[in-house]
Amino acid sequence: MILPLEYQTNDPRSGRSVSVPFGPYRHFGTLFVIDGELLVFANSDAVGQARLETWDEFADGKQARFEPGYESTLDWREKYRRACSVAHNPYDVASWNCEHFVNYLQGLPAISRQARATVALVFVGVVAALALSKAA
Repeated sequence: MILPLEYQTNDPRSGRSVSVPFGPYRHFGTLFVIDGELLVFANSDAVGQARLETWDEFADGKQARFEPGYESTLDWREKYRRACSVAHNPYDVASWNCEHFVNYLQGLPAISRQARATVALVFVGVVAALALSKAA
């Protein structure tokens, strides 16, 4: 569901980044208030791409929070336009996940700190396993 901009309100929460716990990670989205309803644009592996979903669908019963480290001075309308322009891009955990998507919407570099940290942990684990196997 993608709605025209005229359905949006000037609610100060529109365009803010939000997240919920997702195992050891956080699931990120961008909040928009449309016709008084809280909706979140989020990129999801379950759907395979980004979509606009209700607050309850996004939060899935978990405690959501605003993410000030993922904010920019872009107007919410520009963030919404950016979301619509890439909503069709296929989800990829390493190169286009929910964190990449939110950073892109905010006009920030489309990176995922969580994906980078996971790759680093895997690398350390492989090196440690190799070292242990050689020592045995």
